Amino acid sequence: MEPSEEESRNLLQTRGYVKASLSKLHKLAQPEAALQQYSVEYLKAKRERAQALFMEYDDYCRKITFSGYKDAEDETTENKYFDVVAALDEEINKRAAAAAAAASAAVAQDKSTEHVSTGSVKKVTLPPIAIQTFSDNFTARAYQLERDPATEPSIEHLLRFLEKRALALENVEQGHGPPASEARAPG
Repeated sequence: MEPSEEESRNLLQTRGYVKASLSKLHKLAQPEAALQQYSVEYLKAKRERAQALFMEYDDYCRKITFSGYKDAEDETTENKYFDVVAALDEEINKRAAAAAAAASAAVAQDKSTEHVSTGSVKKVTLPPIAIQTFSDNFTARAYQLERDPATEPSIEHLLRFLEKRALALENVEQGHGPPASEARAPG
């Protein structure tokens, strides 16, 4: 069945509108420098728009062909679509690579300044820690008696001693009523 003149004209006009929209996008993507002024989100949205327009264009071409109308459509619109997609993808990928390189450089910079700052070790500021003074003369004397005076004391040795001492004091307090901290008078 041959399409009516009006149906054919409507299909051709609607396809023409879609072609015009794709041509606008093609103009946007022509000078590569112009794409640099837009955000990545904008470029992605334009790419999605181009894809939707091309699918719509392809649908109208199919309808026109199946209607039996003799159409002399060439590949110009299809080539414009591929030009647009290629230009947008190139700019998006270029920016993604630049962002990845910048992030990698920032991580490398952070790691290098973490260990070295102008040839010296970077100082780290720690929060203040309240530590009570060690005023138990008996424990201090016991530590001095237990350790070997011929060797330098180490933090590991001191921590092992304090752990043993704390366990011993806990056992003594459990066997003799209230802990020493409760037995003392406030003062």
